[in-house]
Amino acid sequence: MMFRGYTGQRSFRRTRARAAVKRPGFLRLEGMAPFGAPAFILIATPDDATLLLPRERQVVRDASASDLLYFLSGLSLEPDDVHALLTGCVIQDGVSLSARAYGDDWVAIDLNGGATVYSRRSGITPVISISTLGDLVVEYSEHVRGLPRKLRIQTVTASSPTDLTIELSQVNVNIEINPEAFEASVPATFSSVAFDDFKLQSLTEDRSFATDAGR
Repeated sequence: MMFRGYTGQRSFRRTRARAAVKRPGFLRLEGMAPFGAPAFILIATPDDATLLLPRERQVVRDASASDLLYFLSGLSLEPDDVHALLTGCVIQDGVSLSARAYGDDWVAIDLNGGATVYSRRSGITPVISISTLGDLVVEYSEHVRGLPRKLRIQTVTASSPTDLTIELSQVNVNIEINPEAFEASVPATFSSVAFDDFKLQSLTEDRSFATDAGR
């Protein structure tokens, strides 16, 4: 996968990553470097979250998964939220409450939890093209076998607006993931760093960003 975008006055450079998500509450996000060790490895479980920095030989253990994801991408999400957004489900275990049609091609479906999905007819198979949840608006495109390969995630009412584009490739669903993928094995040579100290530097931030023109 690849992501880029901005939140508030922070701009995130184009970042390649590998991701694995498993319910309930498991996430592995690995930032790829052009060569050598990964830029970062985020591992989250239902109990805790760990951010490994192989190049700096550091580890962050005192932050939640949502805080670490916000630091890396501008989106404060739990692992299960990531799973739902990437698959177009919007929320986990969503239940349809009502629906309404717009013309022949569009249907809006209201779900529990305040979410709404907008389904568009694409050939013979409807696909989810837009979803809203709270202040999030997600646009889905480039569907393959009903699943999106490109997402644009925006916040519409937040004081620090976020606009993030995610492009997915080599997508596998409903496969068995080795449990070791979600185990944080910290080498003895790594030193611990506090999140409040570490977040002054960003692994994904584009320091050249200064104005709206750069977006």
